[in-house]
Amino acid sequence: MDSQDLPVAHFELMRELASSLKQLPAQLLDHSYSYEGFGSWSLILRFKGRALRCSFDGRDHIITLEQSATRKAPYDWNQQLWVSPPLEGTTLIADICDALLQSETLKR
Repeated sequence: MDSQDLPVAHFELMRELASSLKQLPAQLLDHSYSYEGFGSWSLILRFKGRALRCSFDGRDHIITLEQSATRKAPYDWNQQLWVSPPLEGTTLIADICDALLQSETLKR
């Protein structure tokens, strides 16, 4: 795999994630990706009226899901809802969707 393949794989994954989020329904609001940050990325989405940030640490292979104290920008990421164990591969999208659906905070 060469360096051009990594961003392509990332955006294919984001396409699949966006399709999965639509089924929840969750709306994707913002996205950032850093090739030079080990492929780290983050996205902001709205789910059940709340602003959430989902971040992937490309160095440690950990996903973090946080909720903002505010519903609109500028966001205040003050509540961590879920942190994945170090990821080994293929369950990324299912893990994120499950974390959204199972979060006790979001059930209220």
